[in-house]
Amino acid sequence: MKTKGCRQVALVLVVAVVILITYLTTGRNEKRSMETFEYRGHRLNYNDHFSKLLRLYQQKMEVAQTNAQQAATRKRNICTNSLPWDEECVDQNCNHTEPESLPARLHSVVNSLHPTDIATLNRIMQFEELQVQPTGKQILFITAASSNHFLESQAMLKNFHETVPPNFSNYSLVYYDIGLTIDQRTQVVKHCKCEVRTFPLQKLESWMRKLKCYIWKALVVQANIKAADMLVWMDASVRLTMEGLKETLQDAQIQGINMRSGHGLMSQHIDTHMMNYFNTTACFYSQHKILGAALIFLQNGQFVRDAVITPSAVCAVNRNCMCPENSQISCNNKTRKYGKCHRYDQAGLSMILTKLFGNYMDSLRIKKLSYTLKRGDKFEYFDYLESKSNCEGLTPIAIIHVTYKRQEINEFIMAGLQQVEFITSQRGTLQVPFQGYLHYKNKWIRRAAALPLLPLQQVQDAWIDSMNQSPDVPNADEFNDYIVTNLVDYEARFPLSLWNHHQTFGPSTNNNLEGFHSRLNASLNHRHPNLYRFIEIIKKIEKSGRPSYLS
Repeated sequence: MKTKGCRQVALVLVVAVVILITYLTTGRNEKRSMETFEYRGHRLNYNDHFSKLLRLYQQKMEVAQTNAQQAATRKRNICTNSLPWDEECVDQNCNHTEPESLPARLHSVVNSLHPTDIATLNRIMQFEELQVQPTGKQILFITAASSNHFLESQAMLKNFHETVPPNFSNYSLVYYDIGLTIDQRTQVVKHCKCEVRTFPLQKLESWMRKLKCYIWKALVVQANIKAADMLVWMDASVRLTMEGLKETLQDAQIQGINMRSGHGLMSQHIDTHMMNYFNTTACFYSQHKILGAALIFLQNGQFVRDAVITPSAVCAVNRNCMCPENSQISCNNKTRKYGKCHRYDQAGLSMILTKLFGNYMDSLRIKKLSYTLKRGDKFEYFDYLESKSNCEGLTPIAIIHVTYKRQEINEFIMAGLQQVEFITSQRGTLQVPFQGYLHYKNKWIRRAAALPLLPLQQVQDAWIDSMNQSPDVPNADEFNDYIVTNLVDYEARFPLSLWNHHQTFGPSTNNNLEGFHSRLNASLNHRHPNLYRFIEIIKKIEKSGRPSYLS
């Protein structure tokens, strides 16, 4: 009996020792995993990394406190239902508080990075399409577009080409294809004057592929943040000017980040799932307006990379953060309600930066730059460049030949407008649109001018749709009848085949003709030259352009 009892005691002791060893080993491994983490293929010491970030964060906060002292101390109203939906206010029923000390604030952001999400992000960043090398340039401008924003991005590129190259040289431009057709991409490559890259959308998990969640945008910024000294993100709707652009770049170099002001409160425009991800509640953010993400200036510094951009990208690959299930971008702006809609990448950056800078967020807003956002603004810039190229060296006769039909049809349309008194002037010419109808210009009258560009089989249906949406204004029916009788009907005065330009090769506007007239006027010394001088100029133009015209 004694032997059996001893064996049982020994067995218990052995089991206890094994459990103790397992516990101690597990504890050491967990402690090691907390002390180190993998980032961009490197295993870093958490404490050392955090200490460096904290020092950089303190420097940025000092700049923010200097620049936004007045805004930080501004008194806010108490939240009530009678306040405008977008007015900042303090919710007295909110029990949540955010840490005040800088180390605690930085911890609240860094601790939101879940190890599994970091691993997912590291895996995605290994995709060949996201392997980005330094450009060697000071500034990297980045934009992206899918097929439904193709014309909008052309208008943006026109503005960019007119604004940036004449004033900057040490820059590069990258255009990400996130869903262009083959033909559209070919046009971008030819005319963009940029590097065109394909975003690997199909390599992502299915829930990450939704373009309207903007996960792709956070990943593009993450991949490119180290490629230049300064990264400037531009949506297709951005229209820049030189007024304040250099100053804004300088501000971002000091502050680290500059973003446009958004519309609405963070508490209402961020989904509850993202709030939970960052371990916070919506009511606390009723006193903060959301930032806009259409135009972002980012300095390539460790603080911006590791405390702002990486947390945003990690949030993007977590299913409950940037793109939570059932989230929607549209908002009812007539009500004040927490979490009523979601702003995706815009929400993620706003959450991270507000946690870090709190009431000093105003220092991060773009203030000196004059720019506009023109959503829906479209321009066939590439066609314009093609027509400009095609007509270089043509004689005036050739230019008139390829533009005559389009000019003719526009004259017919304008005559109809004059007939129903939509366009008037003191001299009876077709110059000044009647002011009361300006807001119908794009939605109705210009549709008539666009008919020559449609496929023949679609013209009649398109004009029927346009007539069904005619505004309730005087003489609208007369104008519609004029277009039908003279242009659209099967027995119209001018058959469709005569004036339709859908399959016309070369220019379909008179822009080239106007350009020739401008150059002709510039070559003459005064408005009414001597007849012999005029003939001499025409002969020179004919001689210089004849070889290319004949070829």
